[in-house]
Amino acid sequence: MKIKIIVACFVLLTSLFSCKTIFSEDFNNNDNNWELYKDNKEFLVNIAEGKLHVEKFSLNRINNGCLWYKKEIKNFDTSKDFSIQFMAKIIKCEDVVNHIDFQWGDLNSNQKRLYQIDFGNSGLIRLNYFDKGWSYLFEKKLALNNITPSNQFSVQKKDRDKTVYYPVKANEFNKYEIIQKGNYCTIKINDIKVLSKKIKITAGNSIGIQQCLRSSWEIDKIVIKQ
Repeated sequence: MKIKIIVACFVLLTSLFSCKTIFSEDFNNNDNNWELYKDNKEFLVNIAEGKLHVEKFSLNRINNGCLWYKKEIKNFDTSKDFSIQFMAKIIKCEDVVNHIDFQWGDLNSNQKRLYQIDFGNSGLIRLNYFDKGWSYLFEKKLALNNITPSNQFSVQKKDRDKTVYYPVKANEFNKYEIIQKGNYCTIKINDIKVLSKKIKITAGNSIGIQQCLRSSWEIDKIVIKQ
């Protein structure tokens, strides 16, 4: 019995100490050389007041163009276990939906292969995969707690999963975490698990966002561990 306990403790300690921070960003400056868009007619990406500000100016139905924004991370390998944690706040949304699209994988080549998770204030979470086109893998509709969605894609109460309430706080910075362990992707918001899905591992070294809608939001305190 003692041997089993010792082995279990050793495995736990090994897993804890084998994961280290490989990237950290607080946006107090631009020492990590984020690409900025200050004079673009359609998009704005800027660092101000310790935050990365992302915005699209025109409605999607008027201009369907999207900003595929990427950042290569040294020593990052999305084919191995990792966690990505960041803080984000939606400032405004003037389009059909209100969400953030966060990506990881190979965003650099002409043959992009990446995963994208969509979060926002509506309670609808989507996990998608891109490889020459989009595969819409999974979506979960969580019950809302003190949040009233105001767009045409709002999900009816009866169709929502009430096992956990959507933990996003409107008009505040929320903590988002993407955890890949083995062939499972787990998503947490404000330390509450909202989704866990089996995926096919894909190799890459980048994180990014896709900005297609007329909206603005800010991101801060990115930490990647592997």
